[in-house]
Amino acid sequence: MNQELTLAVSSSFEAAHHLVNPTAFNEKCLKLHGHSYKYTIFLKGEVQDGGMVEDFGAIKRYIINEITKLYDHSDLNRFFYNPTAEMLVLDMAWRVEALIEDNSLKVKLTKIELAETNNNRVIWESQ
Repeated sequence: MNQELTLAVSSSFEAAHHLVNPTAFNEKCLKLHGHSYKYTIFLKGEVQDGGMVEDFGAIKRYIINEITKLYDHSDLNRFFYNPTAEMLVLDMAWRVEALIEDNSLKVKLTKIELAETNNNRVIWESQ
């Protein structure tokens, strides 16, 4: 088929953290608190002979479940000195790229959108 498409797969997890670098605007974030994080992973690839870019079940099993299991109900300060949404999405991108390679998936990570709240999100895009 030789047609490239982008798949978008979303999930969520609950996690706690506290920031350690005070600013004029984040005083309450210096205390331990939690968020209901929502994320979407965007994967690009060619439509294969079977009519799919990649099986959504494989993406959920090898990527989504692993990312969610890692962070869900965790204290993000275990992973990062100052666990901002920016640091979290950078770590997620690194992990997703490794999971794609480890599981021989036929896609390339192009973007991750991570929402810390309903109003605040950070977007990682491949260069």
